[in-house]
Amino acid sequence: MKKKINTYSDSELITIIRKQDRDKSSAFSELYDRHSVNVRSFIHYMIQNYEQVEDIFQETFITFFKNICEGREIKNIKAYLFSIARNYCLKYYRDKKTTVPFEPQQFFVDERNKYENNELFSLIVKSLPLLEQKQREAFIMREFQGLPYEEIAKICETSLSNAKSRVFRAHKKLLKILQPYLKDLAD
Repeated sequence: MKKKINTYSDSELITIIRKQDRDKSSAFSELYDRHSVNVRSFIHYMIQNYEQVEDIFQETFITFFKNICEGREIKNIKAYLFSIARNYCLKYYRDKKTTVPFEPQQFFVDERNKYENNELFSLIVKSLPLLEQKQREAFIMREFQGLPYEEIAKICETSLSNAKSRVFRAHKKLLKILQPYLKDLAD
């Protein structure tokens, strides 16, 4: 009796893809379904331009698929995908060197204080381009994606203390930027 494709682990799915099995497409689709939402969200918060987000998102998964087929060793698929996406985001910024427009999105928030939470979250997202790129990516990975500092350090190719420092500095700068709004909110 054959197992359902969604019961396989990520590493088992990679093995299926590499074997050139007839289930190759199903295996990749399952990996895509498991990781696409987090990857797209990360890219969105990094770039904040819908057309570019979609291009980078597609390039990320194309590169991921090619690397699987080439036999690259992938121990942590989530971290590997974030690394690919991060590299494409960095390339985008190197190539463009322009300001990034903000595109409003629908956000899901706690029903209590819904208006204030949504407004505060929106202000945080609008403030992200004001952060240094390294602080912004670490902040997004930690606060929006919930990644542990160890994984952030690995993805950003830096030390654990540096990853923590980037998130701390991002928090500090955002607090400074949003200070007038937070003061009004407290009153």
